[in-house]
Amino acid sequence: MAASHLVSAAQWIAGVIMEQVITSKLKEWVSQFSGLGTNIDSLKAQMSFVETVLSMAQGRRIRNNHLTSLLAKLHQLLYDADDALDEIEYHRIHQEATSGSMVHAPSTAATAVLHLLSDVVSHQPLASSTFRDMFMYPWPWGPRKRRKLTADTNALDLPLVELDWGALGRRIREATSQLRVVSEQVHKALQLEELKSISQAAHSQLNNLRLTTSYPTGEHKMFGRNGEKDSIIEVLTDIRCCSQSRLLVLPVVGNGGIGKTTLLQHVYHDKRIRSFFHIRMWICVSHCHNFSVLQLTREMLEAATGNKQDRGSKNLDSLQNNLVKRLQGKRFLLVFDDLWTVDEKKWELLLAPFNYIKASTNCTILVTTRDRRVAEPISTTSPINLSGLEREVFWDCFRAYIFGDEKHDGHQHLQPIGREIARKLNDLLVCHDSRSLYTTAIDGCIS
Repeated sequence: MAASHLVSAAQWIAGVIMEQVITSKLKEWVSQFSGLGTNIDSLKAQMSFVETVLSMAQGRRIRNNHLTSLLAKLHQLLYDADDALDEIEYHRIHQEATSGSMVHAPSTAATAVLHLLSDVVSHQPLASSTFRDMFMYPWPWGPRKRRKLTADTNALDLPLVELDWGALGRRIREATSQLRVVSEQVHKALQLEELKSISQAAHSQLNNLRLTTSYPTGEHKMFGRNGEKDSIIEVLTDIRCCSQSRLLVLPVVGNGGIGKTTLLQHVYHDKRIRSFFHIRMWICVSHCHNFSVLQLTREMLEAATGNKQDRGSKNLDSLQNNLVKRLQGKRFLLVFDDLWTVDEKKWELLLAPFNYIKASTNCTILVTTRDRRVAEPISTTSPINLSGLEREVFWDCFRAYIFGDEKHDGHQHLQPIGREIARKLNDLLVCHDSRSLYTTAIDGCIS
């Protein structure tokens, strides 16, 4: 049976058991037998945990064979516990039907119940189609065996099978004990499955981290950012910065998809920048686990020299010495793209070689980040905050990426819908490559 069906079936039986153990009549009746009431209470407490575990399993895609076999075992144990309780309930109702005024006038309902419970106790097929139709529920794992009774059997005629209540108590205790063991195993297996899912998701995320380069992808034209571009280039190429004995760190801050990377890509490849700086380095920081100073220094050295560095080297001092030698006496631009978090001590260690050569060489660092709290402790000048594009500019951008032509004027009857989608996108402070939010905006327009 599929794991999902096992979970559903087990939940159904667990619900039946819980209804039985919380019935006041049953609790009151079993109290007359030594220890049996305590056994029922223990089963009730264990069933609460079983229901919790089954709720955890509900709706999950379970492909673990071991977990599936545990669920099958738990399901069977619940079945056994339910049979034991049915046996107790049979004797309780039989005693009620044969005592007091009921001795001479047993009710039809009592007789019907006894028919049914007698079937359960003796595990033989029902002969009466009425009982089959009324009480036989559709078990996914096959029909339960019932005892064959004649349709006219009276409640008082049903034999009361003599039972050893001590033995029945042991059955309940054993069922409770086994349920405890197996339900805890299922719980542990579910937790391991969840950890495995989290691990796989984290691994997938690491393998699919956003990587950027200095080269724009797709449409090379930049919309509506020429003012910010010129302002940044003016700051970077100001000759007065060359004589200042301080490190220039200029963060560009904005929401995801607003165009920070695109803006710096166009700055990075502008001919004014190429002619001013001797060396340019582009480092995507988001893929660097735990902001590794060693890894980032190695990547900076590779970008500065064009030579692949030994990945096995753990000597940070050697790497920084080589970086200083390469950059000494040269103007250089360094871009750290997509910085999410920053440890100030690690940041200071990373920039230590730049502080050493800053007195004689212009050293400029551009940083993109979504978080102003990241920008504040590292910036040496006021950050550039990017907001959404002007509405008409964004409309041109939208048409360029949807139709390949920023001046596309076809489908006049769809123009209002298109403009509304573009407005929603711009209000969400996203740009052309944020396709998930693009879908959100379309859904919002349609609804």
